Amino acid sequence: MEFDKRKYSAEEVLFASGIKPIKRIGQEIFFRCPHCGNPKGKLKCSVNAEKGLFGCFQCGTGGTLTDLFILSTGYSGDRKTVWKEIGRLLGEQTEPVKEAPFQVKENAAEAKRADARIIDKTYHTLLSMLELNPEHKENLLKRSLSEREIKKGLFASLPKDREGICRKLLAAGCTLEGVPGFFKNRRGEWELSGRPGYLCPSYQMGYIIGLQIRVDKPLNGRKYTWVSSPMKQKGTSSGSPFTYLGDKNARKVLVTEGILKAYVIYILLGKRMAVLGVPGVNTTHQAIQFLKQLRPDTVFEAYDMDKCMEVADENDERKKEMINKAKDKLHKDLNKSRIDVRSIYWDKDHTTGIWEGNYKGLDDFLAWKLRGCS
Repeated sequence: MEFDKRKYSAEEVLFASGIKPIKRIGQEIFFRCPHCGNPKGKLKCSVNAEKGLFGCFQCGTGGTLTDLFILSTGYSGDRKTVWKEIGRLLGEQTEPVKEAPFQVKENAAEAKRADARIIDKTYHTLLSMLELNPEHKENLLKRSLSEREIKKGLFASLPKDREGICRKLLAAGCTLEGVPGFFKNRRGEWELSGRPGYLCPSYQMGYIIGLQIRVDKPLNGRKYTWVSSPMKQKGTSSGSPFTYLGDKNARKVLVTEGILKAYVIYILLGKRMAVLGVPGVNTTHQAIQFLKQLRPDTVFEAYDMDKCMEVADENDERKKEMINKAKDKLHKDLNKSRIDVRSIYWDKDHTTGIWEGNYKGLDDFLAWKLRGCS
């Protein structure tokens, strides 16, 4: 008998996803975003129980209940089997579950985030134990990175055996509790979360403080997510950290969008300028506070050229408005601290000011300009 997804409510999907609701207002059920963890507040992410759609105003993640389940659990199976898996987790394949047993989830206790040095040691050891599969290596080579630069970047593919890698880390003397991405599963075993893809380290002051995943199968158009385990037993949210590469006393800092993109730009610029990569233009608060403390003389804003694209529909208009709003916020907040902010542009028609559509990111433009890669 084919599984009927209409038998399961939004509340039940949340439970199967390991998500604990915070509050309900009408049809909106609020919860912590499984992507960014809502670092600045609780009521930022919700699902509409009637429409079956969710969205986070903190990081911009959104989609259907199917997308939410995949994002929360790291489910790597076919989308067609998602609802069968939800039914299995709820313990009911063919009959409707009248009420999701939320009281079970109440027992799940997140771990306090570990010290940066502990997280750095665990992540470094993890990356040293993993390999980079040929498909992922080819993807990085196409970004104009050399094999040596890829190796120096510590990129690695996520393993299939998520419990086995945890046993190896524990045997190596690593701490897993409090390190984002690790959690105790239903069997009481340590497990590593994350959708299939390759890992991109995020650095702050020389420490690896987060691992972003370039996923194999983009979810609702999103190519990146985090090694993160909020709302899971002994789990910890990544917090969607920014990455900072270069001299901590740098007088000039370039700000771009993306953890991997920041590394590519840093390499292509010959490491002559510090580069800060925010995970998304809606998650810049931590980065702005960091720059205020760093107090460089000049910050160069290099968000994607969506900020100058020709608008074709409402979706383009929203995207352009979002990135320009983030750009203006960066200028405004840093100018208040007497830090000069300059926006830089490329691949732009000098007459109309419209993006010509060839190189969206600065990394793509530099790869073409400096290394002849298109």
